[in-house]
Amino acid sequence: EAAASLADALPRAVALSARIIVPLGLETAGSLAAAQGEDETAVRLWGAADAERTASGFANMPADERHLDERMSQVRERLDPAAFAAAWANGAALSVAEAVAVAQGLATRIAAAG
Repeated sequence: EAAASLADALPRAVALSARIIVPLGLETAGSLAAAQGEDETAVRLWGAADAERTASGFANMPADERHLDERMSQVRERLDPAAFAAAWANGAALSVAEAVAVAQGLATRIAAAG
């Protein structure tokens, strides 16, 4: 349910040019991917979120940053460093629309898994 809500909210945030919300939504989607064991998808979404956050100039809230750091640490333990770096670079190169599509694909997979 959370994934479906996020998949619905992200395109709306993009349409409204809510640039402060888009990176947070992509980070949240990345955390959902990590919880599902989709580590490379998680890192791609985090890379996309970081790129969008950098472009928008909006800083992350300290509590959100701590949560994200915890999730990333868990994923770093599971992924080879080269795979992490490649997935991050891939995500950072995505357009916002492409990153939202990745998040929506994740939501579809989560929903299908029930």
